[in-house]
Amino acid sequence: MTRCLLIMMACCAQLCTAAADSLIATIPVKMLHNRIILNAKINDSGPHTFLLDTACTIPTIHPKLVEELKLERAGRVRINGIAGMERAPTYRHVVFMLGDANYKPHRVASIPSERDHSRKRDGVIGSSFFETFDVGMRPRHKVVRLHDPQKFKYAGKGEIVP
Repeated sequence: MTRCLLIMMACCAQLCTAAADSLIATIPVKMLHNRIILNAKINDSGPHTFLLDTACTIPTIHPKLVEELKLERAGRVRINGIAGMERAPTYRHVVFMLGDANYKPHRVASIPSERDHSRKRDGVIGSSFFETFDVGMRPRHKVVRLHDPQKFKYAGKGEIVP
């Protein structure tokens, strides 16, 4: 019995070490109407609030925040969203700092029509975030864990979502 217990403890310790070795950051989040809201700095400014949304194909930043940060323009993109299609300017050299993790998307967009709405949040972080990190969402614990995808090996009971 003791030997079995020791073997189980050794296995658990090895799994915890493997997960800990791949862990880059643990980010506190807020849950608002079953949506994950997190804080991030942008280019050392902030913190700013962002919705985490897997359906968003390009990160977005509120137009007023773009002005405040004096971001470098990098073209335009067509955004198809819930409100329809809209052309939006894009910006480069944007670094989202989330604890010890840096997220550097190729570019971010700023949706012009957002300027006319009250600023409930500073933007949306989307699908490329999930391509950069292995993201472990723990809504009950109000945290998101970011892992290095090269080192992370999942061994839990939850589902792996491709």
